[in-house]
Amino acid sequence: MKKSKGINFKIIGKNIRTIREFKGLTQEELGELVHCSTGHIKNTESGTTGISLDLLIDLANALKVSTDSILNGIITVQDKYYDNRIYDIIYDCDNNERAFLIEVLQASKDNLRKYQQELDAEE
Repeated sequence: MKKSKGINFKIIGKNIRTIREFKGLTQEELGELVHCSTGHIKNTESGTTGISLDLLIDLANALKVSTDSILNGIITVQDKYYDNRIYDIIYDCDNNERAFLIEVLQASKDNLRKYQQELDAEE
């Protein structure tokens, strides 16, 4: 792929590598998820190969991040960890199970905050 003026494929590749490593994936595992070779992932991460729009979208989906995270390196690691954990839990649930889990999560959050307020009041 011809390098485009204004697109820094080395930075994009570094962002992909950072996110992949945070997710605990090898280059081979990521390649399998997006149906391309380990060599292509390696070249993409090093910035020696550009990235197509199709591959960008496939990578974002496989890594469970936005395309902005890949292009701009904007990722709050802790927030994304929790977002991904929640997503992983509800991914294969039907609508009834999701509704129930949302109710449980909301009730848990409300109780946690109430408990924290009681602790703060004791101090």
